[in-house]
Amino acid sequence: MDNQLTQLFENYLHFNQEQAKLWRPQNGNAKYLLRNLEEIVAQDIFWFGRISRFEEEIQGKVFLGEAGPEVFEGLRAIFTVWAETVDSLLDIIERVESAGHSIKGVDDLRRHRREVQSMFTPDSIFFGGEKLDRMATQALAENQDGGTISIEDLGQ
Repeated sequence: MDNQLTQLFENYLHFNQEQAKLWRPQNGNAKYLLRNLEEIVAQDIFWFGRISRFEEEIQGKVFLGEAGPEVFEGLRAIFTVWAETVDSLLDIIERVESAGHSIKGVDDLRRHRREVQSMFTPDSIFFGGEKLDRMATQALAENQDGGTISIEDLGQ
């Protein structure tokens, strides 16, 4: 498992080095730069999928007792590097979009970035504070008004 994780991480770091080479302008050609930007977006989406599939494999191995939960720290490191890379890319994309250009695939990339952010956001932030209090109050009011059904009635 550790070798697979290390190899995945090394492959991703190598990819980032190669990705940086794509940004070398070729005579200031805007179409060239936009095409390369779209290619980078597609590659980052590919890497998100690859890392996610590896995460699923790790979860299965941890569940079966074939690996310890410490493997998640390595996976977290890979997702962190991916997220930092994507954050930089999205900063560039926002400037390109503000100049009137559109980039294929960027909506998917943003969605994946939000997903990674939610993975690393502590539950206390997701499930706490005034927002949770409002949701609980609303749920109780709906229940008291008959707007919900009991668990027993779900199977019928």
